[in-house]
Amino acid sequence: MSQEFVARVVSLHLHPAKPGLPLKPVDFVDVVAGKGIEGEPRYFGRISQATGQPSRRQLSLIEREQITAHAASLGLETIPPGAVRANIETLGLDLIASVGQQIEIGGAVEKSEAYLGDIALKQGKFGEARVRLEKSVRSFSKSRITHYDLGILDAREKKYDRAASEFRQAIEMDPSRADGHYRLAGVLRAQGEEKLAQEELKKVSQIHEKTRETLLHEISGVPPKVPEQ
Repeated sequence: MSQEFVARVVSLHLHPAKPGLPLKPVDFVDVVAGKGIEGEPRYFGRISQATGQPSRRQLSLIEREQITAHAASLGLETIPPGAVRANIETLGLDLIASVGQQIEIGGAVEKSEAYLGDIALKQGKFGEARVRLEKSVRSFSKSRITHYDLGILDAREKKYDRAASEFRQAIEMDPSRADGHYRLAGVLRAQGEEKLAQEELKKVSQIHEKTRETLLHEISGVPPKVPEQ
């Protein structure tokens, strides 16, 4: 039976275009299957001269624990991130013991695209927002916010069928949120589906009423005692 271990990425780096210069620290990387890290001049898209196939070495990893051990053996207090020239530095993962096993890296990084896309949308950077949100979809790390924001972008471009599909997926992921139903109602009205729009608006009212009842229930208990002066 396979075991699941959870570690974390502590730093990411790209090699410079000119050999010998320090590695460039980055907040996230885009990994392309069969090629490596996009924008990585050393490994990306390399072809093996022996096989004519993509090189098996497409990115490099090292444990921070191993870096710490190297520093101690050299009499150094520490070795800074990126100095060992690996793309990914990890913590809490025994890479040697993991040889031959499948390692998943980047769920949190992929999901961050959705939230960065949401920020870009709120800032009015619609082109950047779409790029990031669609990248989130391709990474299979979709979230409710991915579909909701793509629905907003599609509705803004009057792509109502696509917008309705995105809002329905957002609602399916969290039907308790009123905003998805409200946005879907607006799209349905634009399509001339007034009856369906009214059904969605009714759901908005029901959610708001349920939220109100929950709040009243939470505050209807015995009030806290006022401390004596």
